[in-house]
This record gives sequence, C-alpha cells and structure tokens, in this order.
Amino acid sequence: MMVVLDDDLGCERSAAPSVNEKHHANTLAANSMDLRQELHRTLKELAFSLGEAAIRSDQLSGVLSELLQLEEEIQSLTGQIRLLEQNFERIRFEAGEQETMLRYATLDLKLMRSKKLERLQESPGPEIEAEVKDLTFQIETLDARLFEIVEDKRTRTQKLNEEVQRYKQACSQREEDVARLYTELHMLVEGVRKQARADSLLRLYEKLDTLSGKLQLARDSVRFMQR
Repeated sequence: MMVVLDDDLGCERSAAPSVNEKHHANTLAANSMDLRQELHRTLKELAFSLGEAAIRSDQLSGVLSELLQLEEEIQSLTGQIRLLEQNFERIRFEAGEQETMLRYATLDLKLMRSKKLERLQESPGPEIEAEVKDLTFQIETLDARLFEIVEDKRTRTQKLNEEVQRYKQACSQREEDVARLYTELHMLVEGVRKQARADSLLRLYEKLDTLSGKLQLARDSVRFMQR
C-alpha cells in the first residue's frame, strides 16, 4: 500500500487504497477461500488415511464423523435455500402478470367512464347514468382485486423470506461448527504426526504444511491490503 507524508502533521499516513489494490485484495481473499477448501480436503484425506493405517486418536473418528454429517446437512440446507429463492421470482412473475392485466383493464374502464361522463354532461339521461354506475362498479371491483393481489404477494414474499432466513441461520450455525471441527481435526492429525511412517502419509502431511503456509500468507496479505 502506498504511504504518503501528511504535510500538516509532519508524519506518514496511509493513502486510500487504489482500485488496483482493492482488486488485488479481492483476488487474495478469493485465493484464501480456494486454499482453505483444499486444506479441508487434505485434512479429511489425511484423517481417512490415518484410520486406514490404524493410526488413531481417541477423538479423531468422532470429529471426522461429526464433520461429514454437518457438511452433508449444509449441502442439503443450501439446496433448500436455492429452491426457496427461486420461488421469489415465481411469485413476482405470477403476481406481476395479474397486476399488469388488472391495471390496463382499469385504465380502459376509466377511459370509457370518462367518455360516458362527457356524454352525460352534454345530454343527461338515465341510460347513460346507469352505464356510468356500472363502469364505476367494475373499476372498484378491479381495484379491490388488485389490492388483494398486491397484499397476497407481500404476504407470500414475507413468509418466504422468513423461511429462507431460518434456513440460512441454520446453515450459518453449522458452518461455524464445521470451522471449529476443522481446527480440531487439524490439531488431532498433528497430534499423531510422529506415528506416521508411510510415504503416502508423509506426502499428505507435507501437502498440509504447504497449504497451511500459503493460507497464512494469503491471510496476512489481505490484512495488509486492508490497512
């Protein structure tokens, strides 16, 4: 990040991040996410491989089982959220079509009534008055139906949004639990590192170390860019 001299204070101050710096920070953040996902995959692969090699801790299998269960639940919740969010568009489309038809129909009736009122002023008569009343009744009926549709759309959207939020909260809670379990899993596989002798396990530990180092560098870079 660029550092500039503050003329008034006679000291250095950080300049506002440039567009390129912000883009770089966003790229680093995305890379951090990719690295974290790869780290998680490596942790699980290592945990499975340790189990196959009969290298276990008292908690390793339990943590791994709980982790896999939570990830499955997150995948299911995410799918439900996507399906529910598609319903927002369906509600807007269905209600929008009805609203449009009713509004145009109401405008047509109001135009007809306006012409009838002009004729009524020019030549009053019971027949024209009846036609005006009938048109007014039709307009009021359509206005009432339009109000019902708008209210129904609002109610359905509100209920759907509440349901989506409940699923998102449930998903968020599980994601927090998963993050905690990955940290615990990392500690557990580190605890049995010295027992690992097979080349395949040593390669996985080496990969884990490499990913951990890269992830830490990416995190440090993002924090630096955000200063």
